[in-house]
Amino acid sequence: MRRLIAIAALGTAAVFMSAIPAHAAGSNTHQQTPNWGQHDTAVYVVSTLNLLHTKKGQSITALLTRKLNVSQYDVFADSSVNDLYFIELRRADGSVAGGLAYQLGWSKPQILTLALPKGVCKHADDKVMQEYRSDPKQLIGSFSSTLPH
Repeated sequence: MRRLIAIAALGTAAVFMSAIPAHAAGSNTHQQTPNWGQHDTAVYVVSTLNLLHTKKGQSITALLTRKLNVSQYDVFADSSVNDLYFIELRRADGSVAGGLAYQLGWSKPQILTLALPKGVCKHADDKVMQEYRSDPKQLIGSFSSTLPH
């Protein structure tokens, strides 16, 4: 009977101990509270890439993955222009494969630096290109997919 009680006590202790967050010894790191508004905006902006298709109906994201080895989508908010965002397409090695701009209200993203098949979407105008080059930007999300999780 004592053995059964000892096993039950150990099992209960294990359950409670696993619920306590682990911290490294001497670690003073603070986790930032996520800004869910920014996160939701970043998810929306990156998902606009799903609107882009070739004339034959192929998804541009599939094309980018296959032809340019895109594995990550970084979404930046323009710090000077409200509701203007930049999507940088990154390869596994971290290099930038291209970029698009999206402003809330646009029907589709626009090309900044990327070779896409003709007719997929239009190129960003000079003003947006200049903002991409010179305005300060804040990373608001990094994703391995354009589909919301």
